[in-house]
Amino acid sequence: MPPRPDLRPTPDRVRETLFNWLGQWLDGHACLDLFAGSGALGFEAASRGAARVVMVENDRGVFTALERTRNLLGARQVELVLGDAFDYLK
Repeated sequence: MPPRPDLRPTPDRVRETLFNWLGQWLDGHACLDLFAGSGALGFEAASRGAARVVMVENDRGVFTALERTRNLLGARQVELVLGDAFDYLK
């Protein structure tokens, strides 16, 4: 990820707690990573079997890094949206 002062990846411990609540496997489920940033939550969901993961990011440089990561991982179920999270929700 390009360095950004407001980019704070979700810590490992928080991700572990979240996925313990949701369940270890998300087979067939959809996930929305609304303020994607590093994409840690969305890529974690994809790795746990989510059928569809939508990541919304408004920073062009971070978005480009997410595209590279998605392609490197071959995560075809990950849909990237460049834009404002609140506009996406509308």
